[in-house]
Amino acid sequence: MKAQFEHLRAKHKLIGEIRGKGLMLGIELVRDDQKTPANSEGNKIRDFCCEMGLLIGLGGVYGNVLRVQPPLVISNDQLEEAGKIFDLAFKRI
Repeated sequence: MKAQFEHLRAKHKLIGEIRGKGLMLGIELVRDDQKTPANSEGNKIRDFCCEMGLLIGLGGVYGNVLRVQPPLVISNDQLEEAGKIFDLAFKRI
């Protein structure tokens, strides 16, 4: 799953860093090269994902880290669909 997000990171400058292990990931959102926290963008992405049926959290000190914690029984098809929803969300922001 982390590799899928690394692919998104290459496409979207809003993604600053991807942290975590296995299926439990944090995606830090930044506005620029100085890593200014992108908290309002995080809220928009979380809301869009929710509208599309993908529930994610938002946390971090500045409220700019998307929290991804899918169940361990998630299928590959569901992971691919989640990746597509994330890609759409980043394109809209």
